[in-house]
Amino acid sequence: MDSEPEPTRKEKLAQKLENFPLLRQLVFEFWFRLVFISFLLGAVFLGLFLPKMWTLSPPGFKPVIKVSGLDLVQAWSLKRSALKAAAAGKDDDAAYAWQAAIANNAADPDLFRGWLRHLLNTRRVSQKSIGTAVGQTLFLLRLTGTNQIDLELAAQVYEKLQLYDWLADLLKPFEDKLTPQLSGTYLKALFNLEEMEKFARFWKKVDPQIRGNPELALYQAAYLAGWGPPETSGDARQKIESALTDPLLQTTARRLQMAVSGHVGDAAGYKRALEKLEERHEDTLLDRLGLWRVLASTGSKSEAKALALAYSDPPVSAMEALRLVSIFISLDMTDHALDFLARYTPEFGYAAQLWLIYADLLIDGKRWDDLRTLALRMRKDDSLQDTLAGYSYFLEGRAELAQDRHGLAAEAFAKASRLPFENANLGLLAAINLIRFGFPAEGRDILGNLEKKFESTPDYWNALFLAAHGAKEPELMLRAAQKAFELQPGNRIFINNYAAALLYNREHPEEAIKLTLQIFSQNPQSVGARINHVLALLLSQRVDEAESLLKTVNPDTLSSLEKTSIHLGWFEIYLRRKNYANARQASQQIERAYLFSPQLKWLEKAEEEIAAQTERKS
Repeated sequence: MDSEPEPTRKEKLAQKLENFPLLRQLVFEFWFRLVFISFLLGAVFLGLFLPKMWTLSPPGFKPVIKVSGLDLVQAWSLKRSALKAAAAGKDDDAAYAWQAAIANNAADPDLFRGWLRHLLNTRRVSQKSIGTAVGQTLFLLRLTGTNQIDLELAAQVYEKLQLYDWLADLLKPFEDKLTPQLSGTYLKALFNLEEMEKFARFWKKVDPQIRGNPELALYQAAYLAGWGPPETSGDARQKIESALTDPLLQTTARRLQMAVSGHVGDAAGYKRALEKLEERHEDTLLDRLGLWRVLASTGSKSEAKALALAYSDPPVSAMEALRLVSIFISLDMTDHALDFLARYTPEFGYAAQLWLIYADLLIDGKRWDDLRTLALRMRKDDSLQDTLAGYSYFLEGRAELAQDRHGLAAEAFAKASRLPFENANLGLLAAINLIRFGFPAEGRDILGNLEKKFESTPDYWNALFLAAHGAKEPELMLRAAQKAFELQPGNRIFINNYAAALLYNREHPEEAIKLTLQIFSQNPQSVGARINHVLALLLSQRVDEAESLLKTVNPDTLSSLEKTSIHLGWFEIYLRRKNYANARQASQQIERAYLFSPQLKWLEKAEEEIAAQTERKS
């Protein structure tokens, strides 16, 4: 009988895989294996391609930007579509494609740059695009750390869109290291914002090469003609007149003529220059607004008001809207200004100043419901998220407080204090008002984030002192008071605050005596100055002098706070003289709510010593 053939290797493997059908099919069926591997690779590919798992934003950047492989592919494709649409003259299609590309990959600076360069090449930019551009230039500068290329690009965009306030704010931190091009742009922005002192100061700092620029030289001539010394006016005016024959400079020269005429109150000269621009169809709303303003300032307010009421064309830029509403307010057309703001503030939502003017008018008119609505609208505008979000909560709290809803007001103010104020002056204003409204801790939190911007500003330190005083933080009070005093050592308010902070902290008695004596000598009738000097003398253990001065104070007509200071003074006098019975009586009349922690600690320790001494004697 023949023996069975030896099983092959393949047959042996098949026997081993009998209980593993999937593996058996993978090994022995080619097409199944091919399909399975393809499916597996596809699943891996999709797992890596679809989830937003790739972090592309720079380290520490907020918010963290994560994208998927699909996002990257779509952004690349949309960028190509944007470039093709722009080349074909389809500006709207190109703008849409750029925005879609950015939405897919907001961590790519080149997408933002492409979009902004497209705006520079677009003849007429829509208001929606202007608002988007403002927010995205700020985002780009944060994304790239405000490098020189992107700073110049942002400045070009702002100049084209006549966003002179944004332009000045953008370039001011870099005044000492601006390129020649940016220096010229900054000078023009300052002039157009009518910040002539800053213009003159910066003109002296710029390179002579910049001063030689024909257009900038005209701006300097206009400054000398209207704001410079009288002896320079004639030559400067002649220089502007001469530029009227230069085709490249004549439009600028006409506008500078109007600026000078408006400043010196020459309505006739302004009209002549404006008529020349009208003949060439180069006049703008800003040019006509200047006429209304000079008419109002020269006694023709009724004529200016009639022109304002007759004007119906919509503004085409944020600068025009700002100038229009300012004219309405100056002509006592408040209701007209409010109607105008209700119509155009959302359209020019990126212009923070419009929202601020609107809010101020609503506050002046006590229109609290409208103010609350405005605050909510501010937060919904994407272009204002980084600039006015904190202030919007402040406005909401202001409206709630005015309607006696203190709980809601406190919630809104707390939210405001946790948000940054990119507009430092606005943050300072909000903080000062919060302190005035009785929310010092919230004001302190806002001020704490503004220190670098105001470290050499006495009013900032005074506001911080008041916030710390209200929040009962003596160490911060002392620091703030000392800073304000060092910046303005002759200011009586700062002297008094510094002395008070030293007394609250019970520190540097000799300095406290010097300061309180200075205030007391200047105003010997002031009861507060007298009491503070008494406390300073006691801090130096000059008991006899302190007692003699304190006896001259009649406590009957004083406030509770002043009475507490007097009782504290008598307590210390009795303590030093070891008259413990009278010391205990004085301590019982001290209202401890008025004391600060170092005073309380000292008082409690002194009372413990009195109790111990009394116990030993008994």
